[in-house]
Amino acid sequence: MHASRSASAGDLRTAVCLARCLEDSARLELSVLAAGLEPVPLTPHEAAQRATWHGGLVDRMWAFPTDGDAEASLQSRVALSHDGDAGRTAAAHYSSVTAP
Repeated sequence: MHASRSASAGDLRTAVCLARCLEDSARLELSVLAAGLEPVPLTPHEAAQRATWHGGLVDRMWAFPTDGDAEASLQSRVALSHDGDAGRTAAAHYSSVTAP
């Protein structure tokens, strides 16, 4: 896949997800070429079936590289906080995970 064909991302998590997909696509294409094979592109129908964000794809792809990262956990808590007191909740959480 070429960068010119990539979709634009609206937020950091989606951008990371798209970047990882592009890198994986390039890795696979180079492996196929190195093996002396000819890449077989997806049909438009196959591409449309794979082009989905359903199933929490972005969240799952974000969770993998950030597992155990205190800052990522903090950002998730702030983003998910609906009690109107996200700042204090985030500060308390951050101090609990960064305390010596």
